[in-house]
This record gives sequence, structure tokens and C-alpha cells, in this order.
Amino acid sequence: MAGIVNTFLVSDRDRIKIGICDAHQFVHDALKSLCAHPANRFEIVLTACSALEAENEISTPDILVLDPGDDVSQTLKWITRMKSEQPALRILIFSGHCSLRLIADMFEAGANGYVQKSESFEKLSEAINLVITEGHFCHHDLSKLFSPRVNSKSSSRKKFTGNVQFSKREIEIVRLTMEQLTNLEIAERLSLSIKTIEKNKSNMMLKTDSKKFFGVLDYLIQNDII
Repeated sequence: MAGIVNTFLVSDRDRIKIGICDAHQFVHDALKSLCAHPANRFEIVLTACSALEAENEISTPDILVLDPGDDVSQTLKWITRMKSEQPALRILIFSGHCSLRLIADMFEAGANGYVQKSESFEKLSEAINLVITEGHFCHHDLSKLFSPRVNSKSSSRKKFTGNVQFSKREIEIVRLTMEQLTNLEIAERLSLSIKTIEKNKSNMMLKTDSKKFFGVLDYLIQNDII
């Protein structure tokens, strides 16, 4: 895809050129509205329903806002290929999927950032700017978990061994944590006490020999549990 390439610094220009790869028209419309805001310096130069469709375009965006769609495996292959052919291309995943495994795979393939579609378009605007200026973005606590994948494909991350078993309740607590619920909110959702939530989290940290709860999440990802 010869058209999608960025050979100069964005700081040398006034506007950030954006490509949209999303099957949902409301995303296109919302991004066009976002770009029209005077406070933003965005310009949409490419619109497509999928990453593959974008290959037929000749525009030159600085960043692709990409929904992986239903065929995630093909999208992962596409991202890997494009980052190999055009390493300067920046890709921001904007998806309704919230699976830790999927997010990890996207970063491993070469994506520069991830934003859930449940977030506001103001958050998307922030993400676009940060991917352009800093090279990566991942919202809130997810950044602590995925930063090794965002910044490099380093093999220095902790390797896990053994077969740790997790209860249904523990997995449920993990999923609610990844929805950014506090311990109090998780306790209310599950009709449990805060102490019970904290004890479950502590037990999972002991099981995985983790100093922080992010170690538990990393274990779950590496072992395809969630």
C-alpha cells in the first residue's frame, strides 16, 4: 500500500491527516464532526470500511483509526504486514472488543494504540494526538500492562510456568477490574464485601507470584485464559 506512508514529522505541518477504517457509518460521521472542531488540527484524508479496502486508496494519512472488525485474524496479519512494509505508519485501534487477549495481539502485531468505543470521542482525540507525538497510547491502567508490547517486542518480560487454577469468581473479578471498576464497585456488582474482593485479588497475586495485580492480568493473557 504505497499510499499509506509518513515520511516527515507531523510537527512540520499544521494538520494531522487521519485515515478511518471502520464499517460503521456513525464512526465516520463522529470523526468528521470531531475534525471540524476548531480546537482540533485533524483532517480526514481516507475513509474505508476495512483495512483491506484502505489499500486501494492513494491518500497519505499520518495515522489510521482502525476497527479490527469481525475477522480479527486477518486484521492482525494486515497490521503485521503494513508495519513491516511501512514502519512509519501509525495505527490506533478503535474497537468495541475489550478482550485482553485481543488487545495484546493487536500490540504484538504492531498497533500503536488502543481505545474502546465506549470511550468518548474526546478521549479518541487525545489518543490520536498522543500516538502522533509520543508513538503510543493505551487508556488508564491498561498502559501499565501493555507498555512492553507498545514500546517494543522485548523478551525481557516475566515468563510464567506451572498450571494455576482460577475460580469462576476470580475470573469475574478480573473482568470487572478490566472494565475499570473500583473494588467498591466490584463488591456492589457482585453483592460481596470489599474485603472479599481484596482477598480474592491477593490470592490471585499469590498464585501467580505477582507483586502487583497487573502480574495476574499478564499471566491470564500469556496463558489465554481471558
